[in-house]
Amino acid sequence: MEHNSVPRVSFAGRQVSRMLLGGNPLSGFGHRPADPDFDRQLRAYFTDEKVLETMIAAWRAGLNACHLRGDDNVFRWLANFRAWAATQPGRPEMHWLAQTAPDRYPDGRVEGNIEAIAEHGPLAIYVHGGTSDKLYKDGRLEELPTLVTYIKKLGFPAGIGSHRPELLRAAEERGYGADFYVLSLRSVADEPNVCRDEAAAAAAFRELPRQMVAIKVLAAGRLPAAEAFRYAARTLKLTDLMTVGMRDYEVEENTRLVAAALGR
Repeated sequence: MEHNSVPRVSFAGRQVSRMLLGGNPLSGFGHRPADPDFDRQLRAYFTDEKVLETMIAAWRAGLNACHLRGDDNVFRWLANFRAWAATQPGRPEMHWLAQTAPDRYPDGRVEGNIEAIAEHGPLAIYVHGGTSDKLYKDGRLEELPTLVTYIKKLGFPAGIGSHRPELLRAAEERGYGADFYVLSLRSVADEPNVCRDEAAAAAAFRELPRQMVAIKVLAAGRLPAAEAFRYAARTLKLTDLMTVGMRDYEVEENTRLVAAALGR
């Protein structure tokens, strides 16, 4: 039975749990550069059946949104969950915050991936942080508002992701039109580009006026969960959300800890 211990806020026009089920582990992205076999282990663990089991566990624990990339695996997983939901009383719903998938546009043309995502019922779509950061590095940041407009023309709320608080500040100051931002909250020791300055990230969450979604809340699994969730609860605005990648057996405990942290 679903319960709502994790608070919900209005996001992209729907009431969404403030913690989202993250997709990195499901897609085999472990952020462990020193352990090249770790990603393979994740992919072996997260069969289609295990992904569905994890999504159902998240919904039953009170999470009604997931944060997943836009690729064929995710499209299939969403279809599997929706097929399961169609057999259940009340037709459970798992909203999908959709992230563009850079490996689906190696030529740099993001629009095709956005169109593919739009065909699979996302709640909102945002430009992947790695894509935004590359545009910033290459001096092509002015291409971001074009992508935001493209998403909106397809009828979806549009966001910008980044690992650089200064990029999001520039997007806000220049009026790029994003409805929300996605930003990494904590540093990952052996991946310095994830978050170079936690204090700057925290200030961005507090000061930028738009809703934000925090990623790397647990520093890709390196931080003690209870402490990390308390830090997030202190740092995020009351309307902000956080994404947490989890295995199925971690969902119940993490949900309990987040509910406690957000309820303080």
